[in-house]
Amino acid sequence: FLFFFNDMPFEGQACDTWSVAVILFNLLTGHILCTMPIPADLKFRYLVLAQGIARNTLNEQTYEILMDEEETDERQELLHIIQKCLNLSPEAQALLQGSLTIVREQRWTAGHILSSPWMSQDPPP
Repeated sequence: FLFFFNDMPFEGQACDTWSVAVILFNLLTGHILCTMPIPADLKFRYLVLAQGIARNTLNEQTYEILMDEEETDERQELLHIIQKCLNLSPEAQALLQGSLTIVREQRWTAGHILSSPWMSQDPPP
């Protein structure tokens, strides 16, 4: 995060929101979000910077990221994670996308998360 926030004061609640979303991503997909939250990390670039968790991922930035990469194990893992993300409910996708926003002023708050459709659903039987 220092890459993005090196001159910004610490904001504990925004960091907590991010951390909870990273854990939730892992629980829902069975994968870690990224190795490092830096642009050099392919999963971070796709899932966070290009907002690739949501179903509306057909944008120029996403296309460039996927086409720019060689056929590697990392790219294959990313494609597997993308499939898992596409299978998440729209409510789960929205919660993750809102909570994993780089600009902390735009990141969902705890109140927003708690009142989100995903949180207010009845659990499966």
